[in-house]
Amino acid sequence: MVLVDLTSRDAPAKRRLPLDILEVATPSELPRALRSFAPDIVQVNNRPLFRTEVGLRINTFHNYPNAWSADGALDDAAVAEALHHGHSTAVSAALARHIEERFELAHHQVCVTLPFVDDEFFDARHQGGDGILFPNRLLRKKGPDVVLKALEEVGLIHQATFLDYVTPFLRGSEEHLAMRGAIEASGATLLPAVEDRAELTALYARADLVVAVATQPEGMGLVPLEAQAVGSRVVTAGPGGLKEATFEPNVHLPEAEPRSLGRALVETLASHDEMASNELLHERFSRVASTHSLRRVWAAL
Repeated sequence: MVLVDLTSRDAPAKRRLPLDILEVATPSELPRALRSFAPDIVQVNNRPLFRTEVGLRINTFHNYPNAWSADGALDDAAVAEALHHGHSTAVSAALARHIEERFELAHHQVCVTLPFVDDEFFDARHQGGDGILFPNRLLRKKGPDVVLKALEEVGLIHQATFLDYVTPFLRGSEEHLAMRGAIEASGATLLPAVEDRAELTALYARADLVVAVATQPEGMGLVPLEAQAVGSRVVTAGPGGLKEATFEPNVHLPEAEPRSLGRALVETLASHDEMASNELLHERFSRVASTHSLRRVWAAL
């Protein structure tokens, strides 16, 4: 299996993948790169209009359509035509059904292939004691402002820790800087962005509760999956696949609204319920389980 990589980042997670990595500098180089090893299947993420001259193309969607292009603009008719004549998978049932409805595809035409959680998270032991952790990006669509309001309403702001993380592709945007400033002024703890997987795992393990919020539909949400794999309690809120990433007795709220979120945080911190079983999580979201679901799609084609 070959990963054709369009990014310039030398991410540790990428280096750990059991793949040959072929790096290309621009999208225009992709056809030549693909012809160089004549793949049987070309799996493309979030790019329904990408055309390949070799191999059978599978569209894999991790995000809702508003994230498929840099400016959020799509030619729905062109996308629908491409999807009708291609093969598609999505990382959650919610996302798969949305794509089918928006682009008028047949029911179950978009298969679900679940993402995987790294084994390192499953191997960790939860300890707790460090309060509430928000480890997601400081962008409005990830809801840090909603979480801040919820924490302030229920008097938990001094028990909360945020990470100063935006995205590898943006540096110091006005949106990110505004969110950072609001957190610094609130009295919550703001830690530097974490790049090391072991350090992130340790933060999950020390958290009493991890909160993940989406103000726009989320494809799935790795933050709650990783936190539950470690053994932390989670509260999630927002539309899309976050509900599928939340295992009982953990709480999912359909809307990212401060008042109900604040109540859920208080109740979860006070709860004596057993933690969600990470055995069920491992059964569905381990690397092996994710690979098997993907190979079933390949075999069917």
